[in-house]
Amino acid sequence: MPKVTEEYALACRRAVAVVDRAFDELFVALEVTKAGFNPGQPRVPAGNAEGGQWTAGIGDFRGSVPLGRLVGGEGFGSARDRLGIGGGRPTATIKPVYKPLSKISSPRGSEGRGKSVVNVFVGGADDEEGLLGNHPVRNSSSLREGVYGNNYYANHTQDMDIGSFITRLPKNITINLIGHSYGGDTAAKIAVANPGRVEMLVTVDPTSWIRPDFSKVRNSVGTWINVNAVGKPGSYSVGNFFAGVGGRWKNDPKGYSHVFISAYENHPEFQRMMVVRDNDQQKSPAEMLNALSDK
Repeated sequence: MPKVTEEYALACRRAVAVVDRAFDELFVALEVTKAGFNPGQPRVPAGNAEGGQWTAGIGDFRGSVPLGRLVGGEGFGSARDRLGIGGGRPTATIKPVYKPLSKISSPRGSEGRGKSVVNVFVGGADDEEGLLGNHPVRNSSSLREGVYGNNYYANHTQDMDIGSFITRLPKNITINLIGHSYGGDTAAKIAVANPGRVEMLVTVDPTSWIRPDFSKVRNSVGTWINVNAVGKPGSYSVGNFFAGVGGRWKNDPKGYSHVFISAYENHPEFQRMMVVRDNDQQKSPAEMLNALSDK
C-alpha cells in the first residue's frame, strides 16, 4: 500500500469539506425553492440584531432565522438537521450566540489613516480549516498592515456575527467588506442584507452555488470590485480545482460589479490579487480601499 503523505491527507480532507458544502448548498436551495421561498420577503423585523436579513419560513421554525445561517452556519449541523427533515425538530430554532470578530490591526502613524474606517475581511474554507496550511486571508499583509483602517477578520460561516457587528457601528463609520472564496459570497450577501451601509465590497475569486442577485449586490454598495482568478499560465493549483468544485463565479459578475479585474493568479493567492491593478483605473483593490481612508 503506498504511503499517504500528510499533505495528501490534508488535501483529501479539504476536498471532502468543499464537496460537502457544495451539496449542502444544493440541498438547501432545492428545499427552499420547493417551499416557495421568495428572496424578496420576508425579512427579520427591524430592532433585531439580524434585522433586515432574509428569513426562511419553512419546516417547523418557531422564529425568524437568517437564510445565510442555514448554509454553512456554525454549530447548526447538516442541512437536513437545520431544516428538520427526516425526523426530529429543526436545530435552527436554537437561539444564535454571536461571536465577536477578531480585530487584527488599527490605524497607524501620526496621521491615523483610516481612523473612521472599518474593514471586515472574510476568509473562505481554507482560512477556516487551514487544511492546506495557507490561511490566505488571515495571514495576508492586506489584513495586517496593507489596508488602512480598523481591520477585523471573520470566516465565511460568521454571516450573522458580521451582520450583528456592522449594524451596531455608528453611522459615520465607513464600512468595507473584503471576502475571498466562500467569504466573497458571504460578504456579498451581507451587503445585500444591509443596503446602503457598505461603501466598498471586494469579492476576490468568490465561490458558491447559491449566489446573490448580482444586480442587488451592485445597488446595495457604493463600489463593488470583483477579482476573477484566471490562473497562472503553465501552472497547476489544487486550490483552483477545489474552487471549481465549490462553484467559482468566474466571469459571471462582469457587467454587474463596478470594477472587474481578471488576475493571472491561482485561487489561493488572495494577497497577490489584492494588489493586482485594474486596467482602466490603474489601481489595485488595496489602493482603492486606501483611497477611502484619505477622504
